[in-house]
Formats: sequence, C-alpha cells, structure tokens
Amino acid sequence: MARRECNLVTTQDYTSVHIPVWEKCLARFKGVQCHMLEVGVFEGRTTLWFHENILTSYRSSHWAVDTFEGGEDQREAGVDCTNLLEKFNENIKPYRHHEMICVGKSKDILPRIVYHYFDIIYIDGSHVADDTYNDICLSWPLLQPLGVLMMDDYEWTGDPSVERRPKVAIDRWLSENDGKYRLLHKGSIVIVERNL
Repeated sequence: MARRECNLVTTQDYTSVHIPVWEKCLARFKGVQCHMLEVGVFEGRTTLWFHENILTSYRSSHWAVDTFEGGEDQREAGVDCTNLLEKFNENIKPYRHHEMICVGKSKDILPRIVYHYFDIIYIDGSHVADDTYNDICLSWPLLQPLGVLMMDDYEWTGDPSVERRPKVAIDRWLSENDGKYRLLHKGSIVIVERNL
C-alpha cells in the first residue's frame, strides 16, 4: 500500500479520515465477491483504497459514477479539477478490469443501471442537498438486502446555507426510511445496513 501511495496522481486526500470506520463497517466484504457503486470518485484515491482493501476478490467489481468536472464548491475553493478522468484512470490502472466507469450526472446514469445490484454503495458526489437526496433515493433500490449504504459529508459546512448541505438530505432520507435499515455509524459519514 505505501509503495502504491507514492505513485498516486492526486491533489486531495478525502480518504484517510474515513479508513478506520470503513475497516470496521466493511470488514465482512473483504476477500469475498462483492460489487460496489461509488457516486462521486474525484481523482480515484478512495476507489483505489476500496480495490486494495475491500474489493480484494478477483470476482468483485466497482462502478464509478462521476462527471469528472469536480464540484462548484471545489472549484470556488481553488481545488485543481483539471484532468480528473485521466487522473482517475491512472490511479485505478491496476484494477481497470474490475472497473465500470460511467461518465455523466448521477441523476441521468443511476436510473439506467438496471439488472445490477450492489453490496456497497457510497454516496460522495454533489454537496448540494437536493442532489445528495436524489443520489440516495436513486441508489437505494440498487442495494442488496444486508448491503451497506454510506453517505459522506454529513458534517460538511462548506455552504453558508444549512439547507443546502448534505446533512439536510441525509437526515430527511433517514427519517423517511426509518425501519428499513440498521444504523452502523453516524459522524462525518453516515453508514447504514439495509434490512432483509
């Protein structure tokens, strides 16, 4: 892992802070066939971590959904959002045969994913509350029973309007779907397991 880390083509690390929680909540998927959907992959640092630490069965797969344009809030903050698709492809190159890359807006792509279900879904796309809510709602039907849904940026405060942050969307979805999931973790990321 350390050797590969040195070769990463990334400018941001949105991954390290979540690793202890992921290791705990996703341990049962390591080494067994599982399929993962990740909405919002940026440069691929997180995707690479999942390939190297969770999706370790040769039968596992990962689907990446992203515009590869970066978020408006990232661009406004001066984050380098150039060549994101090229950086992503370079970073996940050793696992390309396990990867399905879907370029476009999640609201357009997710409804077209039919006849494929996932064991792990990670929502980490737009920080706009309405977008986050739509991503969760469109992804939930694609999650297997006992599958894990992870919703990032729960404590993100980058927008001055509380009503535009992911927390509002996540809280709304959790309330509307009470009884359909088991809460595994709630902090900067919210993780639930879908009931049978």
